[in-house]
Amino acid sequence: VPASTDVNELCVNGMSFSRRDSIWANSALVVTVAPDDPILDPYKKEFGVLAGVAFQRDMEGRAAIMGGGNLTVPVQRVTDFIAG
Repeated sequence: VPASTDVNELCVNGMSFSRRDSIWANSALVVTVAPDDPILDPYKKEFGVLAGVAFQRDMEGRAAIMGGGNLTVPVQRVTDFIAG
């Protein structure tokens, strides 16, 4: 379910109206980004203590672009993800 407040950023809350007994997965990968995570280093230089917020906005913006706009969620099959 879309939870975005900006059409240029994409955020979903993980809830689905889809059946959960289907052979098709409705899944996501969730990762933790700690304050000392190196991925935040470029953001810390520009945004300081708000680096995590800037990182989140950047990721949500990238998701919106990958989904093609109009709050469409980008998707990928797990076999394609594993294949790289």
